[in-house]
Amino acid sequence: MDYEELLQIEENSFTVDELLKAYYAFFQLPMAVIDQNYNIKGHFFLDSADDTYMSNIQRGSWSMELISIANLSFKDGERYRILETINSKVRRLFYRLTFRDSVIGYLVLLENQKNKFEDLDLILLEHLCKSIIKILRLQSNEGHGFSQLNFWKALVKHTYVRRDIFLSKASEYKIPLTYNYRVLLLSLAKYDNHEDNHLQDSLKNILRNFYCIVKDNYVIVILNEDLSEYTVSTLNDFLFKNHIYAILSSKIIDLYELDVIIGNLIKLFDYLVKVKDEYCLKYEEENKLLVPLFNAPTTDVILNYINETILEIYIYDRDNNTSLLETLYQYLLNNKSLNETSRILFVHKNTVTYRLERVKDLFNIDFNNVENNLSFMYSASIIKYLDSIKCKALSELKIFS
Repeated sequence: MDYEELLQIEENSFTVDELLKAYYAFFQLPMAVIDQNYNIKGHFFLDSADDTYMSNIQRGSWSMELISIANLSFKDGERYRILETINSKVRRLFYRLTFRDSVIGYLVLLENQKNKFEDLDLILLEHLCKSIIKILRLQSNEGHGFSQLNFWKALVKHTYVRRDIFLSKASEYKIPLTYNYRVLLLSLAKYDNHEDNHLQDSLKNILRNFYCIVKDNYVIVILNEDLSEYTVSTLNDFLFKNHIYAILSSKIIDLYELDVIIGNLIKLFDYLVKVKDEYCLKYEEENKLLVPLFNAPTTDVILNYINETILEIYIYDRDNNTSLLETLYQYLLNNKSLNETSRILFVHKNTVTYRLERVKDLFNIDFNNVENNLSFMYSASIIKYLDSIKCKALSELKIFS
């Protein structure tokens, strides 16, 4: 193919479908183009394509599960990647469509018996992708700007380097800057339903207005609503049935550094899953005291933020095989309710009372000072975290002289 033919194809192709049809003569492979919203923007094939390809084309959108697999397979700087994991019989080539260092979609090619990826003209393929990008950008401009999903994707990547740019973009995209936004973070680590759009369709049935962004092995769901008890119950049933881990963030006051908020949420999420492996919704609100710990340079530095009395109780428990610290923590966390503390610890109320009296006698503290109680709770949270990661410095501590 010479440059004159390429120019003629580009000049005569006003849609992605027309462009793919023209290039099919050279590649002889089924092709589809997906935009940043996972929608099919164009496709073409003459020979047979597999069920996964056909179901995506018929639905008009690519599943987030398949995009997640594609995203995870790419290495830094790679423009394309050949995947064999989606369908063992048919290999797929995902070519990233990028504009100004942002991924705006993919060109997907299916291999067949007659034409193998090893025989592809990569220069020709690259030229096709550049032409697709031009059409996608023109289509976006015709729609008076990108969709609101692009705003959230840019925010997650921290594309807006200054707050004034962020505020301007929020106004341009007509994003209401309320204090009601939350992030629902889903982990696909054990989710095994990759062949259809099950996850996205299920979320549409459970939630009202939301935006979905795939990042590595996570799905970030941006919400601007409070979840009712019924919604949480339905969501928990879905999580349990499909082996999905999930956490709901606290309300986000300042959206500007959403990338940092999500980064810390992922760290908290991974810790909570490690502590208790269960497929139900976890809440940042219940563990918010832990979040600042994830930004500490080392675990040894974190030790310095622990109340000295709480450290002494921890060492006493460790050396005497008792549970005074956990009892104190649950008692303060549950607003000094003996009934609730006994229920959570699965012990009799008298046992809780006895342990608390031991704390008073051994460490000369009471539970009537609000500031001390907050310090005790925070310090106990830190110890529980350090204990879960087997912090060596914590295990080697001895009773203070």
